[in-house]
Amino acid sequence: MNIRRWLKTSLNQLVSTGNQRRRRSKTFRVEASCVQLESRLLLSATAAFDASTHELTVTADRSDRLTLGADSSGNVILNNAVVMDGTTPVRAADVTSITVAGGTGANRIDLSRVTRAAFSGVTSVVINGNAGNDWIKGSEFDDVISGGAGNDRIYGFAGSDSIQGDAGNDRIYGGTGNDQLDGGVGNDSVYGEDGDDAITGGAGNDRLDGGNNDDTITGDDGNDTIHGGRGDDDVSGGFGNDRLYGDDGDDTIHGDAGKDDLRGGNGNDDLNGGDGNDRLSGDAGNDSEHGGAGADYLRGGTGEDSLFGDDGDDRIYGENGMDTISGGLGNDRLDGGNDADSINGDEGNDDIKGGSGDDDLHGGLGDDRLDGGRDRDSINGDDGNDSIRGESGLDDLHGGVGDDHINGVDDHGRDD
Repeated sequence: MNIRRWLKTSLNQLVSTGNQRRRRSKTFRVEASCVQLESRLLLSATAAFDASTHELTVTADRSDRLTLGADSSGNVILNNAVVMDGTTPVRAADVTSITVAGGTGANRIDLSRVTRAAFSGVTSVVINGNAGNDWIKGSEFDDVISGGAGNDRIYGFAGSDSIQGDAGNDRIYGGTGNDQLDGGVGNDSVYGEDGDDAITGGAGNDRLDGGNNDDTITGDDGNDTIHGGRGDDDVSGGFGNDRLYGDDGDDTIHGDAGKDDLRGGNGNDDLNGGDGNDRLSGDAGNDSEHGGAGADYLRGGTGEDSLFGDDGDDRIYGENGMDTISGGLGNDRLDGGNDADSINGDEGNDDIKGGSGDDDLHGGLGDDRLDGGRDRDSINGDDGNDSIRGESGLDDLHGGVGDDHINGVDDHGRDD
């Protein structure tokens, strides 16, 4: 059977549907899925164009394959068949809004052929996959896409799109444009790709990636893995034990509640672990790190970093660069690493090592152990019964208030 000849015959027999006083739109209907009649493939989709409002509505009765676009003559086509307004083809340039709704089941909806050149008057595109495991690709316009319940795969394509994965384990790709992407409930994978995107994982163990440009990413509930990608990103893990990576750019990363792992990557990053026993690493760049409440582990990496343990028994390593380290409340272990560091134990019984470089060490309140390491150090025990060791170099040692033990080591330096 020649499907093209059959479709042409069917189109010639189209008539207006419904009471003309109550309904002015004309309807073109083709049946699409898996039902056969006299060896002819029937489609379950309806395309209706309202000439008074210039609205085009495509609806599937059940799971279907819907491909919408325009032919070389500028006519609207659905699944390669021209959409008719009575006996007149609907012109793509006459359409101002498009609404597509998939049927219940696994739909495949493709609007990538809905281009700005052909559909020059369009101001609104809405796509709803409804329940089922859908495959959806948007248009060149700013689409509003909802996957509905099910494990959906959604591509925003071009434009600044708003995409909701809804319930299910979804995969969402924003494409070009400044997109708003929400995975919804489920273990989702969301990729912003190009543009300044706003990404939300929703409840579930999500994998989120901002891609290029300056993105805002929130994991929400669940144990999420988030990559900021290139650009100056703002990343928040939400509740759960999250793994957060700033990647390239000057990023701001918040672990929030949970046992989180934060890595700044390249750039001058601002990291805050929040509540929980967190691990923070600034990597390259001049980074600022706050452990927040909990027993945190902080590494500065390369660069001149500012590291704050805050509440809890923290371990802080400045590594390379001239770092500023503050232990905060708790019994902390602080190590400046290489170069000239400034370290303050604050409250608690702290263990402080300057490492190499001309370091400035303060024990703060508590019974502290301070070791200047190599080079010329200035060490002050402050309040408490402190143990101070100068090591090699011309050191300046002060016990402060309390019963202190001071060792200059091998008579190097001037000890007080």
